[in-house]
Amino acid sequence: MKKKDIESIRTKSQEELLKMLAEKRLEAAKTKAEIKAGTQKNLKKVTNLRREIAVILTVLTEKSLMEKEEKEEEPTKKEEK
Repeated sequence: MKKKDIESIRTKSQEELLKMLAEKRLEAAKTKAEIKAGTQKNLKKVTNLRREIAVILTVLTEKSLMEKEEKEEEPTKKEEK
């Protein structure tokens, strides 16, 4: 996956990322079946898809952690005022 692809993933919303994640997982499952059946020539495709899935999951985790931090910081800012 190229840096441009990762940057474009970071700009997407969580809903879009979840949809993208489901599509990649489905594609990986289909590709595995094709490899076992012998119809898929590219044996590294599943590995690449797994890496893309990992990137999407990482970005989702980062976004959720950032949201938690923002929620925790809001009450402390209100108390200081």
